[in-house]
Amino acid sequence: MGVKRWRKRNKIFQYRVWAVSWRIREVKTAMIQITGTSDMLLLCLSPNKTPSR
Repeated sequence: MGVKRWRKRNKIFQYRVWAVSWRIREVKTAMIQITGTSDMLLLCLSPNKTPSR
């Protein structure tokens, strides 16, 4: 009985960890996209800087 209960709790814990990591990944990608667009805007706005590409 105890083992089954522990397994269920472990499953819930694993799901929580996965959800948290997924949210962190989503936030990271959003931050990267925001910083990338802001960098592009800065490159477009500043005339003295030549784009590296």
